[in-house]
Formats: sequence, structure tokens, C-alpha cells
Amino acid sequence: MCFFSFKKCLVFLILVSLIFAIGRLICFREKIFEVDSISKKNSLNLEKTKVKKRERTKIKVVPPKIVKGIYLTGWSAANNKKIEEIIKLKKQSKINAVVIDIKDWSGYVFYDAKVKEAKEYKAQRILIKDIEDLLNNLHQQGIYVIGRIVVFQDPVLAKARKDLALKRHSQKDILWRDNLKLSWVDPSSIEVWKYNLKIAKDALEKGFDEINFDYIRFPSDGNLKEIDYPFWDKKKSKQEVIKSFFKYLRENLSTSTLSIDIFGMTTVRNDDLGIGQVLEDAFEYFDYICPMAYPSHFESGFLGYKNPAQHPYQVVKYCMENALKKLIVYSSTSLAVSTSSYSSLSTSSYPTSSCSHTLKYTGKKTGEKAKFPKIRPWLQDFDLKAKYNVEMVKAEIKGIKDALGENFSGFLLWNPKNIYTIKSLQ
Repeated sequence: MCFFSFKKCLVFLILVSLIFAIGRLICFREKIFEVDSISKKNSLNLEKTKVKKRERTKIKVVPPKIVKGIYLTGWSAANNKKIEEIIKLKKQSKINAVVIDIKDWSGYVFYDAKVKEAKEYKAQRILIKDIEDLLNNLHQQGIYVIGRIVVFQDPVLAKARKDLALKRHSQKDILWRDNLKLSWVDPSSIEVWKYNLKIAKDALEKGFDEINFDYIRFPSDGNLKEIDYPFWDKKKSKQEVIKSFFKYLRENLSTSTLSIDIFGMTTVRNDDLGIGQVLEDAFEYFDYICPMAYPSHFESGFLGYKNPAQHPYQVVKYCMENALKKLIVYSSTSLAVSTSSYSSLSTSSYPTSSCSHTLKYTGKKTGEKAKFPKIRPWLQDFDLKAKYNVEMVKAEIKGIKDALGENFSGFLLWNPKNIYTIKSLQ
């Protein structure tokens, strides 16, 4: 009796074990199927993401007729909270454009640029982890994105390629530095030109709408007599060197929208300021001319003011009036405008066609219409020699409008800390 009971118990245990094993096998197979399904789903999502990434760079924003832009450092552009603030300002119609540092005064490139030399020179400081995602985000909000490249002031390149750098004349193994202790590269070096061109092309491929070039000039401060140039032989003037670079950029970026930052004094002076910059030289090659008309940067006595920074309206208006007159003179042949004297010129003579780099037709090709760059200045929104509040910035903006009239194309606000008087923007 006990033997048969034991036998029954054993059979029962075996059956239970078999049932349990079969159940686990079924669950395991379902788990494998589930994992496989998730894997396929993730794979599909990944493919969709890749497609989206490929499509991002195709999004472009047409240049606003009136640009209202602010400057952002690489650090600000990498800050999600700051970008949210920018988008909020766009929705409130306060701004419609941003200028983002691609390569700033430090010489560092702030995103993963596909430029071999930038990697070789250790010139990348990748603050912006996904530049295409950032651009896509801004573009979806209708924000026009300008990429800024500081050209000849470049401590990283100067350190990595001392053969391209400015040296001390008395100690040619030591880098020359300006008053801010920053080193420069030779503005006449073709290799330097090519390096910056590659960065610009990469930025355009990533999706930037416009490239803004800054520091296209010779040094303006420091012990200038001590500079030893490795390439500039002085057979060409500084002005000729800089203008040659303007031409090089346009020839190699023929279909792109380009702008240049230029000293505010170029609007009222006819020489090259000792740095190679002449306003008229830029007209042929850039879509936007951006004079840095910061009232604080004009010397005491300008327009008779002891402190020009305290007179933003007058300074900006005067600079823009003169910039406009110079552009009219430049365009006089095609527009049949008399250039005998500035007094005969009026803002109504200014070309109202859209900006383009095809400027100097002047009858060379029958039937073609000449087009001209737009004047879009940088304005001071920082405290220097005067407190710049809402009223001061508004005065600057009014100065541009009153000077350019119907040809007012907007402005860019500069504050190195990226803290702006937003209430000044209508």
C-alpha cells in the first residue's frame, strides 16, 4: 500500500515538473519574441531618426526683410534654457534672428565640425552636442540663424601652426600678442584662408542660413611695430590683402548668404584705418554689411561730443547716413546717380532690390539688373562709458531707421554676456 502511494506521488511530481518546465519554455519563447519585436521597433525608430537627421539640414529660413537679431556665444547656444528663452522671444515677435559663434576669439570651434584641420589643431571645444538638432529646432520656430566666424584673431591656430602666426620682430620664436594677450595669424596666408573657408562650408552644410565673418583685418592694438609677418611682404597694401580675401570668400561661397563685421569708423573715414578695412571694398562681395556702430567705441570729440557713448541716436544716425552715401556712390553708374558731391544724394536713390553678391554689373551685361548689399549694423547693448538701458538702445534703433528710411533692413544687438534689454525691441 505504501509502495503504490509512493509511486503515485512520484508520478504526480514528475507531471508537475513537466508542466512547470513547459510553462517556462512558453514564457521564454514569448520573451524572445517580445525582445525581437522591440529590437525591430527600435531599429525602425533609429532608421526614422536617421532619415530625420538627414532632412534637418534641408530646412532653411528666408532672411527676414527686417532682421532683429541678437548674439549668442557657444556657451549660450549649448544651454537649453537659453534656447527656450530665444524661442519665447520669437513667439512674442521680439526677435527673428540669432547670431551663434561657430569660432570665436579663442579660436575654438564649438561643435563637431567635419574639418580635418580643426581636429588636428585641437581646435574643437564641443559645447553644442548636436548642432543640426539645434538648427532644426530654431528653424522650426522660424528663426533665421547666422553663424559667426572670427577669422584672423585665432590663438588656437597660432599655437598649433606657429609658421602661420604673427611673431615678435625682436624674438621671432615668440608669438606676438595684442593688448588682450591674444595671438593672431597672418591675414595674407592662403592656408589660413582655406582653413576658415572649410569651417564656413561645414557650417553651411550643417544648416546655418548665413555666415558672418568677423576680424577680417590686421591687428589694431598692441605693439604693432613689433609684428613680424611670415607671409605678408608689404608689396601689397593691407587694404589689397583684405579685399583679396573678400573676393576669395565670395568666389568659393558663390551661392551662400554672407555678411561681414566691420569697424564703425569705416563709415566715416576714407582710409583703411591701418587695418586694411575699407567699407566700399566689402560692397561687391557680401550680402550684408554690418558696421559695428557702437557709440562707446568713438573717441572723445567725435561729432563734438565729449562722450559719444551718451549720444547713441546721433552717433548711429550719422554713421548710417555716411554708410548709405558711400553705397550710393558705389552704385552710381548703374543707377545714374550723380557722384559730384554727397549733398546731391538722397536715400530715395538707394537700390531697393534684394541683397545679392552680383553687384557690379554696371552695364557689363545687357539687360541684367545690378543688386547691392544691405546695411545691417551691430548695435551696442552693453554698458561702456555710459549706462545702456531701454531708451538708449531704442535711440540707436531710431537712428538707423531715420538714416536709412525705406531701406532699413534691421540690426543685430551685441552684448558679450548675452543679456539684452528686450523691452527695447518692438
